[in-house]
Amino acid sequence: MMHRISRREARRGAYFFVIDAFIGSIIIIATIVAVYSGFSYKEESSQVVYRAEDFLTVIDSTPISKYGYASGPINTMILDGTIADTRLTLLQQMVLFNIIHNTNAGVMANDLIYNHTPSAVGITVIMNQNTLGTRNTSGGVDEKGASTVFVGQRIVLLRESAASLYPPAVVEVHTWQ
Repeated sequence: MMHRISRREARRGAYFFVIDAFIGSIIIIATIVAVYSGFSYKEESSQVVYRAEDFLTVIDSTPISKYGYASGPINTMILDGTIADTRLTLLQQMVLFNIIHNTNAGVMANDLIYNHTPSAVGITVIMNQNTLGTRNTSGGVDEKGASTVFVGQRIVLLRESAASLYPPAVVEVHTWQ
């Protein structure tokens, strides 16, 4: 004998499926909200670690032609012909100035320090053990008074001619807060 399900019993069974799907949806949404709410952004004190390396990355990867300042020392050097090859990166041009003993390396370093670093961060740029530029924090803390100093370094090689290279230059950036 076959048991027939009445419409009333079928409706009652459908309600259970709807309620089950509704509860499942609530559980999934609550899980997603709980997982993503734990990933809120907050600045950590170790953020300053990256600033020395970030500064070097910016000046090592930005061609002079893309620097984008309509005025300032670097643009003046381009216009008067002191900077001849705008395909060089900012870092390469600073190294070239330093190698040929042109004081514009320090001018470029100071322009970049003041335009590309927050005032709360102290920074020093050193090339081959010569300080090109420095700025203390807006609170007046110098490198010696800082509790922690972070250093980023690059070794830069430039081609003098097709067959020879200039001596390598070691560029260091120190940052502190």
